[in-house]
Amino acid sequence: VHLNAQVTADFTAPFHENFDSLNFVTGIGGNNLNGSLDSNWNVTPAELASNGTTQYFWGTGSGLTPSLFSGPSGDHTTGNGQYLYAEASNYSQDRAKVITPYIDLDTLSNPELSFYKHQYGSDIYDFSVQIVVNGFWFGSIYNSSGSRPNLWEKVTVPLSQYAGSTVAFIFIAWRNSSSPGNGLADIAIDDVRIDNPRNCPAPFAQQVQSINNTF
Repeated sequence: VHLNAQVTADFTAPFHENFDSLNFVTGIGGNNLNGSLDSNWNVTPAELASNGTTQYFWGTGSGLTPSLFSGPSGDHTTGNGQYLYAEASNYSQDRAKVITPYIDLDTLSNPELSFYKHQYGSDIYDFSVQIVVNGFWFGSIYNSSGSRPNLWEKVTVPLSQYAGSTVAFIFIAWRNSSSPGNGLADIAIDDVRIDNPRNCPAPFAQQVQSINNTF
C-alpha cells in the first residue's frame, strides 16, 4: 500500500455534514425514489437497476422511514431535518454503500471521525465503515452487527494514524438475505463530523443518594 498517492480533496477538515442543505433531497413513496444526494457523495448501487427493479440503496430521508419497525422517526440534529439511510423495502441485493467526499486531514492535530447511527430493524445483518487513504482502500475501521436499540447512537473512531492524509469513508449497510422482502433494514446516519476531539468540561463531584425501594 502506497501512502504518497496524489488525491484531490473535496474539502479540508474540519468537516461536518448534517444532510439538511438543499443539495440533499428526500425521496418519495414507500421506496424513497427520486431523491438525491450532494454530488460529492456517491452511492452504489443506484436506486434502480437497469431493468427498473428497486435496489437496496442509500438515499436522503426525513421524518419516519416507510417501514414502521425499522429506521428513525426523525433526524438526529433537530428531529425535523434530514438524514441518510439505506432503504430496504424492495431490493435486488443485500449490500448498500455510500461514500463520503475526500477530506484533507492536514489541518487537524488529532483527527477523529464521529457520527450518529440508527441501526434498528430485524432484517439488519451488519453495518460497517471503511476508510480510503490517499486513494487506497485500507479496510474497516468500525463494525456493528444485527439490530440495535431504536434510537440514535454516537460512534467515534480515532484517525490519528491517518493524520496528514486525504481520506474518504464508505458506510456499508448489509441486510439479512434469509428474510427478503420484509424491508426492516433501514440503517441511517446523521451528523458526520471529521475534526479534532471536542474539549470536555472539567468533571464535577456528584452526590449519589441511596434508594432502598425494591423494583
